[in-house]
Amino acid sequence: MIKEGKPADHETFVSSLTIASLKLVAVPACIIILSPIIWGVLLGFRFVSGMIAGCIVAGIQIGFANSNSGGVWCNTSRYV
Repeated sequence: MIKEGKPADHETFVSSLTIASLKLVAVPACIIILSPIIWGVLLGFRFVSGMIAGCIVAGIQIGFANSNSGGVWCNTSRYV
């Protein structure tokens, strides 16, 4: 927030946003790190290798979709 006559305090703003973003990322990061370990203990390495292969295939498809949608956003921004 900018106060009259005083410069903006960028350090406080950036540090508060950094702390908030780290709090939001903690749970998904734990899921990503712990899921192969938990499923590997419960169902074995074959399940984990299939899960990782499925994630790679799904990630490639999502990457293709995002690259195409990026081009669409770029083209539509010319008309806005």
